[in-house]
Amino acid sequence: MILSQFNVPSASLKADISVYVLLPDCITADMDTLYLLHGAMEKPSVLLSKSTLSELADHYQTAVILPAMGNGFYVDAAHEFLCNELVKYIQKEYALSLNREHTLIGGNSMGGYGALYNGMKRPDIFGAVFSLSGALDLSYGITFVRYLDAKLPDYLNKPKAQLISEYDLVPLLSNQAKQQYYLSCGKDDFLIDINRKFVSILNQNNIAYTYVEEAGNHDWDYWRKALVNVFEWNRLRERYVNSI
Repeated sequence: MILSQFNVPSASLKADISVYVLLPDCITADMDTLYLLHGAMEKPSVLLSKSTLSELADHYQTAVILPAMGNGFYVDAAHEFLCNELVKYIQKEYALSLNREHTLIGGNSMGGYGALYNGMKRPDIFGAVFSLSGALDLSYGITFVRYLDAKLPDYLNKPKAQLISEYDLVPLLSNQAKQQYYLSCGKDDFLIDINRKFVSILNQNNIAYTYVEEAGNHDWDYWRKALVNVFEWNRLRERYVNSI
């Protein structure tokens, strides 16, 4: 595996964004590309150091893209960067597949929310989406991050009702177009009820998904094991060709 780090200039974020890329030694036309989103108060270096990500990417021959996005929950300008700037930049620089069935997005905690938000908004880009212990209620997630005294971008300083109106995941389910969904949460995680509620909404809307609950908390002891399961799920999942 080859690990590289570089800055990508972003017009939407008005900044240079640090991006880590894990690449197999040989890039093939049918190789999967995973955009992996970190949690709040984390960086890609945490994902790399606390998981077996490099070994998994090598074993499953998957390119992994890890942008350093702060605590912005991957909405607004962060969404524009991720879906309209970074994806194009990566595909151009590395000649990775443009096929949505070989492109997936996922993340843990805040990154789990971000993966669902961006994945469901852009089913033309992402054929599969996964969330590990996702902070799937944005207003709750922001309240928790504020409690920890972490810095939030200005675009998230809005009343709760406005946050729900603009960033709720449920309305995005109408965009669902033969995407594959994988959700996982530890039984002792403080976000378990929020994840169960979202799964219930998927059921009500007759949307297919894989959901896993196992012993564990909101930490890397759980996510390290969950990432292994995700890579195996991705290997086995059904691929929908030209479904958009």
